Amino acid sequence: MVMLGGIQGAWHYKLKYLPRLGQLCEPTMDKWEKYRANAAKCERQATISATEAERGDWLRIAKAWLKLIPSYARTGEEDAFLSR
Repeated sequence: MVMLGGIQGAWHYKLKYLPRLGQLCEPTMDKWEKYRANAAKCERQATISATEAERGDWLRIAKAWLKLIPSYARTGEEDAFLSR
C-alpha cells in the first residue's frame, strides 16, 4: 500500500506541475508555416545585403529553414529554391 501511494503521489506531482500537452506541442503545419516565414525573412534580408558573401549567407540560412519542412509538404517553388 505504501508503494502504491508513492506511485500515485509521483503521478499527481507530474500531472500537476508539467505543462499541458497542448502547451508542449504545436500542430505540425503551424511549425512549417513558421519555417516558411523565417525563410522568407532571410530571402528579403539577402536582397538588401551589402556584399555577395552576406547575400550567400542569408540564402544558405533560408535554405536551412526550408529543409526543415519534409519534402512531401514543400511547394514546387520551395523545391526549386533548394535545388539552386
